Amino acid sequence: MAVSGSIKIRAEKAPAARRCAAPRWLAAAGAASLSLLLAASSLAQGVAPAQTPAAWTLPLLIRYALANNKGLAASRLAVTVVGEDVAIAGGQRLPRLDAVGKYQLFPEHRRLLIERHGKRADNPFQSSILNYGFEATLPLYTGGRIRREISVAKASVAAARSRSQLTRQELIFNVTSAYYAHLRIRDVIAANEALVRAVGESRRIIQEQVNIGRAARIESLRLDARMSEAETQLAVARNAKRKIAATLKALLTLPPAAQLEVVGRLAPANPTMDMDTLKITALALRPDILALESEVEAQKSRIEIAQARRGPTLDASARVGGVSGESNTEIESRFMLSLRIPLYSGGILEARKRQAVSRLGALRARFAAVKRRALAEVERAQIELSSVKTRLDAASRAVALADEAVRVERQRFREGRGTANDLLLAEGSLLRAKTSLASVMADSRVAAAALRLATGELDAPDL
Repeated sequence: MAVSGSIKIRAEKAPAARRCAAPRWLAAAGAASLSLLLAASSLAQGVAPAQTPAAWTLPLLIRYALANNKGLAASRLAVTVVGEDVAIAGGQRLPRLDAVGKYQLFPEHRRLLIERHGKRADNPFQSSILNYGFEATLPLYTGGRIRREISVAKASVAAARSRSQLTRQELIFNVTSAYYAHLRIRDVIAANEALVRAVGESRRIIQEQVNIGRAARIESLRLDARMSEAETQLAVARNAKRKIAATLKALLTLPPAAQLEVVGRLAPANPTMDMDTLKITALALRPDILALESEVEAQKSRIEIAQARRGPTLDASARVGGVSGESNTEIESRFMLSLRIPLYSGGILEARKRQAVSRLGALRARFAAVKRRALAEVERAQIELSSVKTRLDAASRAVALADEAVRVERQRFREGRGTANDLLLAEGSLLRAKTSLASVMADSRVAAAALRLATGELDAPDL
């Protein structure tokens, strides 16, 4: 919720004696109150004013998004959450110390074949016994299960980091695409505004000619229709600009009412490309490929864990505590080795191993599919970029020719040698040429970013 407010301070001139008598703590308290009010206002807005620039360039947009986007923050927290699994798995190697207690009640007062309390000479039989103390347990042999669980946890952390990196690169690409779309629509708006001004000037000239009888009324009506069409196109372009600004605000986690002044110059991108190098880079750096590679390694370790659970385990335990009966209390200590060999588990252990093997097969299939998709994305981005130069040259020539045609038709129209229809056609061609040129330059920048995203090299630009 955005909170805004203004603070008016009225200063009155006080007598000198009164000013000298004013305590210093009063002025300090006033300054502190003012600072707290300003800080509260900044916190209510969600971001400090100093952190929000007046003019946004692409590096500022990307860095602000990386610092404030909630989806990226969630992916980073996911890495922290998965990282705790490493500590959990590694802690199984350490001894476990518990405070234990057990209460036993024997309601039948008969002599049994077991001792109920200690190893005393008179062998007293008690009807109720309380055991308490401390017990330490240490796993001696688990068939490598703990070591592999640590490997699984580390591989899961690597996969989570790769997924977070993928989220980061996708955020950079989305901000970049919205930024260049904003610059493109800005140029389209400028072209439409120029068209509106040109049509308005033509309307003024034709109206003067109609008034003196040198032009027909139909020429003025034709220009009125063209002005309506130009104003409609301008309104559509401005609406598109507001939608793009809303998209940028969502990516940057800015409030909807925030002002977003995007600055920059739209220029084509001309990166150097080598297809073989691009494909090798993609297979080595793409975060989604690295994440699946880590998941495959983790699944291999899970299969070994399932196999280890079918083997023997050996634990050592030591206990020190007391035993209390109805008459007295004794201190006892105990050391025990526990060997456990699973002989029959109802098919559960075997089913878990089969499940782990099946999941490994599914992950390998996904891994191969992701690699094929990565290579296809690299190829598509390279094809898009390779066509930019031809499209750019054609669009630049079209703008130059259309601009010259408009100049000639406007001169002929002012001299009375041309018609308003010819001028309208020339101005419409110029608008389409400028719009096409802006689209080509924006597409080239987005295609360049898409190529870096496809190879896993997309990063925030330098300020």
